[in-house]
Amino acid sequence: MKLLTTGKKCLFILLMLLLTACQDEVLTGLSERQANEVIALLERYHIPATKSHGEKKQFNVRVDQKNMKQAISLIADYRLPSQDDVEIDRFFPTDALVASPRAEKARLISAIEQKLQQSLLRLDEAVEVRVHISYPLEDESRLANPPDKRISVLMLHRPLDDATIFANKIRLFILNSFPDVKLENITVVLFAKQEPQPYSATIQPADPSVRGPLIMASSGLLLATLLLIFIGVRLYKRRTSDASRKS
Repeated sequence: MKLLTTGKKCLFILLMLLLTACQDEVLTGLSERQANEVIALLERYHIPATKSHGEKKQFNVRVDQKNMKQAISLIADYRLPSQDDVEIDRFFPTDALVASPRAEKARLISAIEQKLQQSLLRLDEAVEVRVHISYPLEDESRLANPPDKRISVLMLHRPLDDATIFANKIRLFILNSFPDVKLENITVVLFAKQEPQPYSATIQPADPSVRGPLIMASSGLLLATLLLIFIGVRLYKRRTSDASRKS
């Protein structure tokens, strides 16, 4: 029984090796969210991809060798993987000692910038976003004429139907998020990015003259392994039967 169980495990491992033998890692050391993000992009362009566990709860993304060039180009075009979401609580752990009010405010502003970037990146049109917030680091109650707060957004985007309407929607979103910021102090700068052409048209099916022998070789290896497992099980049963007769 143990031999049979071991045989099944070996067969499973062999099948997994056959499935991944023609794949290469295109990205490693990702969070699960980043891996899913990359896989979603590749599948959008008809490039099959798989996710596998790496070290320290990290993930790797693998693609077929024939699609490696297209996958790398797409990932570079879309500047993936994006940064993981930032939680403001990470900047103010309960057991941390704040160096100064200025340092505390600087860290808070940085966290708000990153959270705003992450919100804008949720837009389908957004490819890359940078947000800069101009807040006085000093205590505003001590300033006779505190400067106006200003927010600037720099976005690389996919094709838009109307860039002006899109920019105004971003300004409205920021205005509602920061009631102490004036509309005229919100700047949105947009740069259009040309949409990459789908790579499915350039991916040619495997040459039958090459694919045929490869399939035959893989099938032959699998059959040989199954035959060895079968012979091993038969020999195990025969030895068990002979041992019981002698006893």
